[in-house]
Amino acid sequence: MTEESEKIEDKILLESGTNEVEVLEFEAAEKTYGVNVAKIKLITPLEKEKLVKVPLSPKEIAGIYPFQDKTISIINLKNALNIEGNYPEKKFIMICEFNNLINGFIISKAKKIHRTSWKNLQTINSKFSKNKYIVGVIVTNGIEIPLLDLETLTLNINPNLFKEQEEKRTNAKQTTAKIIVAEDSGLMRKQIVKKLNSSGIETIDFSDGEKAYEYITKTLNKIKDQRLLKKQFNIILTDIEMPQMDGLTLCKKIKKELRIDIPVVIFSSLISKDMAHKCEKVGADAIVNKPNFNALIETLLSILNKNNYA
Repeated sequence: MTEESEKIEDKILLESGTNEVEVLEFEAAEKTYGVNVAKIKLITPLEKEKLVKVPLSPKEIAGIYPFQDKTISIINLKNALNIEGNYPEKKFIMICEFNNLINGFIISKAKKIHRTSWKNLQTINSKFSKNKYIVGVIVTNGIEIPLLDLETLTLNINPNLFKEQEEKRTNAKQTTAKIIVAEDSGLMRKQIVKKLNSSGIETIDFSDGEKAYEYITKTLNKIKDQRLLKKQFNIILTDIEMPQMDGLTLCKKIKKELRIDIPVVIFSSLISKDMAHKCEKVGADAIVNKPNFNALIETLLSILNKNNYA
């Protein structure tokens, strides 16, 4: 990577539903990590004079910084991850967009972009088990790259992101609806199940797309008649970024391989114009930006009502 500002979106865009991911390998205070390229807008040198410290802010927040026509929070990964190493004199800001928010993360340098399969995301081994923000380890060309969960890290720094303004009360009565939930984050999956259950919707949840797909195919094989499938579940709700099988691949397999007439709703922090196009390309029926639970519940209830499930 060059030292000049570099727009990540100018890199090769992955095709929809190939179960591939591009991971940026980067260094923060002498430690190497990885992050999904889809979350990154820009990597640019940190201009110290533009970084403004905020009084009484947590140690993880380095300050606020101008970006385009707005001011964004800058997170110090050394402090957030309790890294013992140090940053070099010349640092960079990795500007990311997810959860409908833009934040910057101080890094030492960007190293390389790896294109790999979600199948290559391995469970956390003892080497990385003490870090609660590592969701797995990408192994590519013999290199182990711990993949950071920037969403959970950001939510723990600012838990109010989970508490949307004043949560709307739906008039939903108890329904007979049942929804499959595919979400790898235990924290997010728990929140989704809680919100859906409180809206009168039953859930069957899985930690990745592959497990959800296996359940769907086994259920389909068991009942034989596709028309009876809607008695088993009514909507499939999926994240995009998941190990083993991502949400785009899950949706593509459901719509184009199994060809079952069950709505698929994508609930992701990665929704952008380009990603929305990819979701539509694989046949998604609706797209909701995470963590907007109000919009999610309204979308699900609308689909259930439309199909006479509510």
